[in-house]
Amino acid sequence: MEERRATSAKGEEVKRILAVLFIAWAVASASATAAGVLGVDNANHEFGEVLSGQILTHVFLLSNVGDMSLNITNVRTGCGCTVASWQTATLAPGASISLEARFNTAGYHGRVTGKTVSVDYKDQSNTATRTLALTLSATVLTPQPYDLSVGELEETFLLVVDLRSSDLYATHHLLGALSIPYDQLTNWIGNLPRGVLTILYDQDGTVAPAAVRTLNTAGYPEAQYLEGGINAWTQRYASRFAASGSAPGERFLLAAELPSSAAWGPLDPVNASYLNQEFLVLIDLRVPESYAAAHFAGAVNVQLADLAAWVARLPYTAHVLLYDEDGSVARSQAIALYTAGFMKAQALFGGLAEWRAVFGDKFLVAAQ
Repeated sequence: MEERRATSAKGEEVKRILAVLFIAWAVASASATAAGVLGVDNANHEFGEVLSGQILTHVFLLSNVGDMSLNITNVRTGCGCTVASWQTATLAPGASISLEARFNTAGYHGRVTGKTVSVDYKDQSNTATRTLALTLSATVLTPQPYDLSVGELEETFLLVVDLRSSDLYATHHLLGALSIPYDQLTNWIGNLPRGVLTILYDQDGTVAPAAVRTLNTAGYPEAQYLEGGINAWTQRYASRFAASGSAPGERFLLAAELPSSAAWGPLDPVNASYLNQEFLVLIDLRVPESYAAAHFAGAVNVQLADLAAWVARLPYTAHVLLYDEDGSVARSQAIALYTAGFMKAQALFGGLAEWRAVFGDKFLVAAQ
């Protein structure tokens, strides 16, 4: 009997010990699960085939999938070709934040993997820093002569402005020129984009210098004028890049950026030869409704069936840039023009969609 009681007491003691251990384990487990954990919708983003020189953008969706608040403390990239837009943030359980990453493919060719973005974070239960690793990958194609990346277009974009009256503009103007009569120029300050070469012309070069001074003073240091006006152009190049018809009512989709505080001196005028060399013929191949909603300033809308006849009026040396929504149609047409002898015919790689993904509505206008 005594032996049985001893055995029973020993059993109860074991049960008590096991119960204590279970409670300790449960507390430890609860403590371990009470943590902020940073998750992502897709940690490895694949861009597919892209063109060397493209600036690729992807937005990662970061979420706190734990049960304690966490703080994003830092975002690091593996090289200078990759940047990430972020801000210090505290995420409650279930909360999310977007992180935009950009990969500049300039100088890369072939398969590129493992461009990393590392997100450092801490939660309120642990001072140790944890890291969520994100990667970007792409197959980078070597640009062909008929390819132009959005980054290259942004660097070489050109605005041409006709300062003459609306009637003179309708009679004869340079292809793609914006119609801004001189007496209305001040109304465009703050609407004309800054940071882009803007060449103004009048009839004979007498009014344009004053217009350039007005823009320079208002924070447009890149504004220049065509020496001798359209008369000098016609004398040198006759009807090259000539157009007629009333100016369409258009407005820039973005307000101009604030003027730079840097001091700029007046720039020398450009001559007809320089403008001819830099002249860019922008052709929008989309349907008229899409063109009216948003297109590059100075672009003309040409339907695919009319393209061959329309381009035939241009000199073979013309820099012709075709674009559509995604680059698929424009690229095949640029190849055809290049093969036919237009050695400066190009297509905007990725089309207007790629431009807007990188630069938003910069340089874009819409019908009023």
